[in-house]
Amino acid sequence: MKKKYGLITVLSLVMVFAVSTVTMAGFFDWLIGGSNFKYYAPKKLKQSIEQEKDFFLVDIQPQEDFKKHHIQGAISTSAYPVKSKQDQAKLDKILPQLKKSNNDIVIVCPRGGGGAERTYKYLSSQGIKEQRLYILEGGQAGWPYEQLLANKKVEIITTEELATKLGAESLAVVDVRSDVAYNGWKLKGEVRGGHIKGAAQLPYSLANKLKAKKLKSVLKKKGVTKDKKVVVYGYGSAKSTTVANKLMNLGYNNVVVYKAGISTWAANDDLPMKKLANYQKLVYPAWVKKLINNKDRNDYKIVEVSYGEPKKYKQGHIPGAIHLNTNGIEGKPDWNIVADEKLEDYLEKLGITTDTTVVLYGSNSTMAAARAASAMMYAGVEDVRLLNGNLKAWQEAGYRLEKKVNQPTAVADFGADVPVNPNYIINTRQAKEILKDPNAELVSIRSWAEYIGKTSGYSYIEPKGRIAGAVWGHAGSDAYHMEHFENVDGTLRSYPQIKEMWKEWGITSNKEVSFFCGTGWRASEAFFMAYLMGWKDISVYDGGWYVWSKNPDNPIEYGDPRK
Repeated sequence: MKKKYGLITVLSLVMVFAVSTVTMAGFFDWLIGGSNFKYYAPKKLKQSIEQEKDFFLVDIQPQEDFKKHHIQGAISTSAYPVKSKQDQAKLDKILPQLKKSNNDIVIVCPRGGGGAERTYKYLSSQGIKEQRLYILEGGQAGWPYEQLLANKKVEIITTEELATKLGAESLAVVDVRSDVAYNGWKLKGEVRGGHIKGAAQLPYSLANKLKAKKLKSVLKKKGVTKDKKVVVYGYGSAKSTTVANKLMNLGYNNVVVYKAGISTWAANDDLPMKKLANYQKLVYPAWVKKLINNKDRNDYKIVEVSYGEPKKYKQGHIPGAIHLNTNGIEGKPDWNIVADEKLEDYLEKLGITTDTTVVLYGSNSTMAAARAASAMMYAGVEDVRLLNGNLKAWQEAGYRLEKKVNQPTAVADFGADVPVNPNYIINTRQAKEILKDPNAELVSIRSWAEYIGKTSGYSYIEPKGRIAGAVWGHAGSDAYHMEHFENVDGTLRSYPQIKEMWKEWGITSNKEVSFFCGTGWRASEAFFMAYLMGWKDISVYDGGWYVWSKNPDNPIEYGDPRK
């Protein structure tokens, strides 16, 4: 029985260590009373690279092996097998670099065995503290993440070279940071927020998810083609090098990395940058989490927006969020925004005043949240924000949900006479005035099939066609999707793409622009996008196609107006 219990104990220890952050190699060294070498699991190293943590990756592979395959950012020493003084002399060359900081050192050898252990011991004997030293478990042979291999040498472009060539038609610049950073939020202490002027956005996470065919299509839409010199940059060089390698593997032969990154570029006021004008109004999960955790703030509302009863809300919502039923802000027979008095009353019941910071999100889509945003902005709420990516983004960030129903505390006074901004919502008479104005555009945010008259888009709307004179502002595949405005993860598309998409149809910021759809949801999303870009003279034609098509005297067109 004692032997049996002993076996169970050992097996239990194996299981404990197997599921812990300690690697199995390190565990078995401990189990047999062997060395004190510390090991770095490949998964942990991958995370460190993707998070752009500071560490040294010392590669001792023979030069010919290093040329065939090595992990991005690795320092080549060719010191393997580290048995002779000549081998040790190769390590001596990098000692000054290693001693300049206290960053961790991860040793990579062909298979994570004797060569790495001898390197570990030698570096320790030369004054490198052992708490900094690690061996990559399994070595290069055990590395499973091909996307982080530097199969080809990526050239580096300097700040001076990039500044000189920026703006040339033969150059494409790609920003691999998140849309949060690209839009303008300063996430890592950079002096200026935003991106290098003219840069297209291809987030690292998206580049790694997309298959080759889809990635090529995305790059083409962003103006990144194989005939151009492609400059890839981010905060550091790890992620940009990964994306650069991926592009080279797709046949983009002239790819370089701006290793200095955005922090260096942003520190020089003479170097041009751009950002989303009202980027603060498009928030991200960590910002919302920080707001919730700030116990000194009680002047905000987090609002889940959806139609009807709060079914999705009850299944799980952002902690502290209240539910907004869109029936409270719009209603039959035409699904227009409710009368001003009713709108004011509903906002007061939600505890919202002109001074409340309101963060809106949808359980299913941005459209619902944008519809509420346009109504609140019309009413006079001064600080309305959308959570980019909605509830999905919150969950993917790893934040918890709650299921309890939070009842809002009503306020006695909204704080102003509604509407404070009557120009944000217009009626049919005003829409007709826009159609007459050569410096204005009435913009259809409907699917192409709806725009040319193949379908009305709705089961409850019979007439097909479009408002005569309206231009197409894009939308999506049908009345309930907005693929032209949203990425596959539900976040809003890069704003330069929206700007170019609209420009093709004469929709520009120097004109008065009013958006419409069937009943206002899609138009509100386009309206909020224009607002984020800093456009001033914008509105939602609330009646849209539903109201316009009810009157047989209103002119209607069909087909492609460009033919």
